Amino acid sequence: MKVKSSHRAGFTLLEIALVLTMVAVVMLLSGAVLVGAFRIEQATSASLNRQSHIVILADQFRADVSQAVAAPERENQMSAGLACLILRNADGRRIVYRWNVERLERSEWADSSEGTRRLLLGAEYGTVEFSRAGKDQPILTLRLLPSSASSSLKRPIEISAVLGGDYQ
Repeated sequence: MKVKSSHRAGFTLLEIALVLTMVAVVMLLSGAVLVGAFRIEQATSASLNRQSHIVILADQFRADVSQAVAAPERENQMSAGLACLILRNADGRRIVYRWNVERLERSEWADSSEGTRRLLLGAEYGTVEFSRAGKDQPILTLRLLPSSASSSLKRPIEISAVLGGDYQ
């Protein structure tokens, strides 16, 4: 004769609570990993965008300086200095790079009418300074400087080009 047991097969409340706790811990760790991965992706994307903007600026600046025949100190009502660079081409076009109200602008015009004006960089890159060195073939430098701890630049970046073409 078989004796019936009063014990039923199944899980106790303690076992279910333990399994649910382990599932919650795994879910929390997975969520933390996902949030970390998204933050890394955003930082990488921002860094790539920043580098792309700087490369485009460097290419434009070097092309403009190499095509210019002069970098006058004054042009009409504008004066060149730390925040402004004036370039004049052989065909009479004038190009002005100007740090203006926390942004770098490039203006280009021929004759008396102003042509295009383009925003190159915003204040998130810091500030901009221009300098020149050399007498025979001046070397013009655009320097990006971090302005504060919130600036996306961590160190200064210099972009240099020889006025009128390659340095001999």
